Amino acid sequence: MSKNFNISEFACKCCSKVKIYNELINELQKIRNVFGVMIVSSAYRCEKHNKEIGGANNSLHTKGLAVDIIFKDVNWNSKKDKLELLKFIKNETNIYRIGIYSWGLHLDIFYNPNYRYWKRVNGKYIKMSKIEEMV
Repeated sequence: MSKNFNISEFACKCCSKVKIYNELINELQKIRNVFGVMIVSSAYRCEKHNKEIGGANNSLHTKGLAVDIIFKDVNWNSKKDKLELLKFIKNETNIYRIGIYSWGLHLDIFYNPNYRYWKRVNGKYIKMSKIEEMV
């Protein structure tokens, strides 16, 4: 797959099927090269698993276009560190949409002109207009 990623990391947690775009893996490797170890917490999800965990209808995870990542080598309590990571992703990769959770990021390569950035706060998704608003 790539220097630091194994196909099993992108498999559905319930059925082990995999559907992931190589472009997404290539972009993740760019991030990994600069920011260190990344743990894929969720990548491809079959429809059944997506429904079981309360994933969005038509989730990009079910199409192989999205991943949720935990960054082992990034201080998630540091606004400066998070902003550096977010700016790198925005400026140096072809990742289009970035979502931030209290524990990590959602990254996808789906073009949606309505919003590029979002964060999850108290169980709600809030659209952001700029990277700086996310931290």
